[in-house]
Amino acid sequence: MSTSTSGIHRYRWALPTPRTPTRQFRDFLQRPFFWQRLLVALTAILLMFLVARGWESAFPYRIRQIPQRKLAAYIEFEVQDREATREAIAKAKSKIACLYENDLRLLEEVRQALIDEVFQVKDKPLEELESTVWPRFYQVVPGAAVEPDKQRTELEQFRETLKADERLESLRGVLTRAFLEIDATGLLESLEHDLTRGSMLEIQVYRKGDPETTRTVEVSKVRIAEAAEVLRKNLIRELEKENATFPQPALLAERLYQWLRPRLPVTLKWNDEASRRESEIAGRKVETKLRLYKVGDPLQHANLSGEKPEHLGGQPLAAADLELLEAEHQAAQKQTMWYSTFARSLLFFLSVGLAIGLVAAFLWKQQPQLLLNLRHFSVIVGAFAASFCGAWLLAGNLDSRLEIIPLVLGAMVIAIAYQVELAVLLMSLVALMFTVLHGYDLSEFLILSAGVAVSALSCRNIRSRAKSVYVGLLTGAVVLPIAIFVPFLLGWRADWAMVVDALWFGGSAAAAGLIMTALLPFFERWFDFQTDINLLELSDPNHPLLKQLIQRAPGTYNHSINVASIAEAAGEAVGANGLLCRVGAYFHDIGKMRKPEYFVENQLGGENKHDDLVPTMSTIVIISHVKDGIELARLHHLPRRIIDLIEQHHGTTLVEYFFHRATRTADEDCRPMESDFRYPGPRPQTIEAAIVMLADAVEGASRTLREPTPHRIESIVRELTKRRVDDGQFDDCPITLQQLHLIQDSLIKSLNAMFHARVKYPEQATG
Repeated sequence: MSTSTSGIHRYRWALPTPRTPTRQFRDFLQRPFFWQRLLVALTAILLMFLVARGWESAFPYRIRQIPQRKLAAYIEFEVQDREATREAIAKAKSKIACLYENDLRLLEEVRQALIDEVFQVKDKPLEELESTVWPRFYQVVPGAAVEPDKQRTELEQFRETLKADERLESLRGVLTRAFLEIDATGLLESLEHDLTRGSMLEIQVYRKGDPETTRTVEVSKVRIAEAAEVLRKNLIRELEKENATFPQPALLAERLYQWLRPRLPVTLKWNDEASRRESEIAGRKVETKLRLYKVGDPLQHANLSGEKPEHLGGQPLAAADLELLEAEHQAAQKQTMWYSTFARSLLFFLSVGLAIGLVAAFLWKQQPQLLLNLRHFSVIVGAFAASFCGAWLLAGNLDSRLEIIPLVLGAMVIAIAYQVELAVLLMSLVALMFTVLHGYDLSEFLILSAGVAVSALSCRNIRSRAKSVYVGLLTGAVVLPIAIFVPFLLGWRADWAMVVDALWFGGSAAAAGLIMTALLPFFERWFDFQTDINLLELSDPNHPLLKQLIQRAPGTYNHSINVASIAEAAGEAVGANGLLCRVGAYFHDIGKMRKPEYFVENQLGGENKHDDLVPTMSTIVIISHVKDGIELARLHHLPRRIIDLIEQHHGTTLVEYFFHRATRTADEDCRPMESDFRYPGPRPQTIEAAIVMLADAVEGASRTLREPTPHRIESIVRELTKRRVDDGQFDDCPITLQQLHLIQDSLIKSLNAMFHARVKYPEQATG
C-alpha cells in the first residue's frame, strides 16, 4: 500500500505546473527570438525617425496644392519681405561707385605730340608754320573773324619765348606737373554706366593694370569739359612759377591749352565685371527686410498682375506661397516645447512600431517561416524602412511627385521575392505612414496605395526583363486617372494643377518599372531571391553543372529530368512555384557526380559497388551525395533557394535498404541504430522542398515496378507519402493535408502519363 501511495505521489509531482499568462509572457521575453526581431524593428524605426525628423511636424504643403480654405497665421512669425528687400538691394547697388580703368598712356602720347609740334614751331620757317602747324594752336570758332596779323605776332612771340633749348625741357616739366591731377583721375566724356548700375556722382578709378591704386573721385572732376578748365589754370600756375624762364606765361599757357583742348583723350573705360562684383557685395550687405504676421492675420501673396494681394486658399500654391508657409512652419518649430517634441517622437515610434507589428502578425499567420528566419524578416523590415525613407526624401522636391517610385519598387521586390499579399500589405502601410506623418490628405494615400496594389498584383510571374517595364506602364496607366478622380471626388476644384500632379504620379510610376528593369539583377543577388527569369537561366541545359551531370552520371540526369517534370506539375497544382520545383529538381542530385557508380541508375546493369561494402559504409556513400551537392552548388554560385532544395530533398529520411540489410546481418546483441542510417536533414522547410522530396521518391520507386499499372502507381505514391507524413518529414513545412492530396493526385497523373501502355502493332507482336 505504501509503495502504491509513494508511486501516486511521484506521479503527481511529475505533472507539469500550468503556466499563468504572466509566466508565459515572461518566458517569451526571455527568448532570443523576440529580442533579435525587436532589435531589427527598432533599427528600422530609428532610421525612419532620423530621415523624417520625427521629433518635429512635417511641412504639409506642396507646389500646386489647392488649400480648400483661406489660410490665416496660427502663430506670430516674420517672413522675408521680398519686394522691400529687392528695393533695398537695388538702392544699395545704385549707390556704389563703379570701377573705371585709367589708361595713362593716352595722356603721355598727347603730351609728347604737343612737344613734337612745339619743336616744329621753334625750327620751321614762319611762312610754312602759318599754313600748317600754328593754326592748331587756335580753336577756330565758327563764324568768328580770323586776325592773321595777331596770329603772326603771337607766333613770333611764342617762338621767341621757346628759343632756348633749356626752355623746351622746362616746358616738358611744366606739362607733366599740370597734368598730375588729370593723370590721377583720368578723363571721360560721359559715364558709360546707367543709374541702376551705380552712382552717377562718384566713380572708382584705378591705373590700368594696377587695381591697388583704386581711388574714389567725383564725376565732375573727370569730365573733359570740367577737367579742361582745371588744366588751363594748372598751366598758367606752373608757367607763372617759371616766370624767369618764360617771360610771357599767359600767352604760352593759352596757346598750349588751345592745342590740348580738342585733343584731350578719353582715358577711362568702365570695368563692367569688377563693377558687377562690387554691386553684388553691396547687395549682400543689405539686411533682409522682414514682414510681421500676427495670429489670425490672413496669409497673402501678390497676384500675377501685382495689383493687390490675394488670400492663400482656393488657388494652386506657387513657390512664393510655399516660402510664406515654410516661414510660418519654421517659426512654429522654434516655439515648440520639449514635451511636445517628446510626445511627437514617442507617437512616431508607436505608430511605425504598430505598423511593423501588423506585418509581423501577418507573417506569423500566413508565412511563419519568414518570421522565424531572421534574415528574411530583416529584408522585409528593411524594405519597409527603405521605401519610407526613399519616399520621404523624394517628397522633399515639392514640385514633383516622385515619392511613388520607392513604394512601387518596394512592392515589386517583395511580390517577386516573397508574396503578393505581403507586398500589398507592407507597402500600403508605408503609404499610410508616409501620408499621415507628412500631413498630406487622403487622396495621397489612395493614389499611393493604388500604385502599390497594381504593381504588386502584376508581379506574380516575371519571366522576361521587359515584364517590369510593362508593369510600370500599367501602374502608371492606372494611377494617372486615379490621381485625377480621387481629389475631385474629395472636393477639390478641377484645375490644371490637378492634371499636372496626375501626370507626375503616372510618369513616376511608369519610371519605377524602368528602374526595376535595371536593378532587378542586383536585387536578385543582394536579397538572394529568384525571379522566373533567373530560374529560366538556371534551367538551361548548357549550365556547367548540368553538362557535367550528363557526362558523368547520365542515369542521374535522366532521373532529374523526370523528377523535374512531375515536380513542376505538382507545384502548379497547389499554387506553389512550379518553376522553382523544376529547376531545383534539375540540381537536386548533382552530388552524385562525385561517385556516380555507387547509384543504381548509373550502373546500367553492371557491377554493384555496394556488394563489397558493409551497410554502414554504403549508407555514408549514399548520404554524402547531399553534402557533395551542396558544395558543388556553392562552388558554382547557385542561389540559396536551390541549395535549400538540394539540402532538404531527403530531409531526415531513413536509408531503408541498407538499414534493413544491416539489421539482417547484425548480431542479436549489437543491433544497428536507426539514427546512423538517416540523412542529416534538415526536413523540408517549404512546399517546394516537400514537392521535390515526394517527386524524387515516387519517381525512383516507380522504376522498380515491373508492370507500372495505374493501380500500382497510385498505391506506391500514397504509400510513400504516408511514410513521410508518419515520419514527421513535413512537420517544419507549411503544407496542408489538402495540398498533400492535390500533390499526390498530380504525381499519380504524371507517372501514369510517363508509364502509359503503348499499342502493340502487328509487326511488333509477331517480331
